Amino acid sequence: MRSCDNPLKWPTRFHHTLWAERVTIRAATGYSPFYLATGYQPCLPIDALQLTFAWDVRPMSHTDLVAGRARLPVPSS
Repeated sequence: MRSCDNPLKWPTRFHHTLWAERVTIRAATGYSPFYLATGYQPCLPIDALQLTFAWDVRPMSHTDLVAGRARLPVPSS
């Protein structure tokens, strides 16, 4: 596999190569080496791009649910 057109740039890309290797989930264990070493999943660049939604963890009454539904935008046809 070719990783770099210019061999002199390899040292600048080595860190990224190791990171990719360490965060890839292995079929044998079902976990990445990073998770096995640290006990938590790494924060990947895609995680910062995904949308997150604020949500309320308290139980909602029927009235609260109806009011929340009424605030949702109506899709246009």
